[in-house]
Amino acid sequence: MSNSASVTILLGGTLTVNDDLLARVKNSYVIAADGGIRHAKELGVTPDVWIGDFDSSKPALLDEYQSVEQIPHSTDKNQSDGELALNLAIARKPKAITVCGAMGGERTDHILFILLGAIRYALDNSDIEFYLTTGNETAFPLIPGRELALDCADDTTFSIIPFSALSGLTVLGVKWPLHSVEVALGSTHTLSNVTTGNTKISLIDGHAIALVQNKHSL
Repeated sequence: MSNSASVTILLGGTLTVNDDLLARVKNSYVIAADGGIRHAKELGVTPDVWIGDFDSSKPALLDEYQSVEQIPHSTDKNQSDGELALNLAIARKPKAITVCGAMGGERTDHILFILLGAIRYALDNSDIEFYLTTGNETAFPLIPGRELALDCADDTTFSIIPFSALSGLTVLGVKWPLHSVEVALGSTHTLSNVTTGNTKISLIDGHAIALVQNKHSL
């Protein structure tokens, strides 16, 4: 049975499935965005709904998942399939949204728009946890006034990627702690830090993505 408190979105990027990810998506409400439905089988899920223009869905997938409810859109549209899926997920008012296949693949522009979109949606929905993953990497939007606690093993590498200038950035529980620092747009000051336990990140102003290199069991 799907759990409306948790929504999983399947996008067309790369995905490495592991036990942590399987546990995270179990019993969630699943939205497949076009060709992202190819990840459903390895995740052990059947999508509740399939949305998009279906221009990247192979005939075999269309046949295999013909019983899944489809929400078709024209290829001549003003939103990507990923954005349509995020809008559908937000409308369910979940506590958490997990985006599988959020990065990787052949289109860097799609990746950047998904990351920027996550920041925008997090700003508008501060009560929702956003978790964007390939299995090997996970991205979290960082917004002012909302502390991010990283639930990961010690000695995990992560970076904070500024999408604007950052003010009052504090990073604790890491090898190189930061205390209310300013970070310029494009600076590598926050590239490759390492967790040491009870890692917490907060900022006063600006927008960023925390990108974590996952350690997990297979």
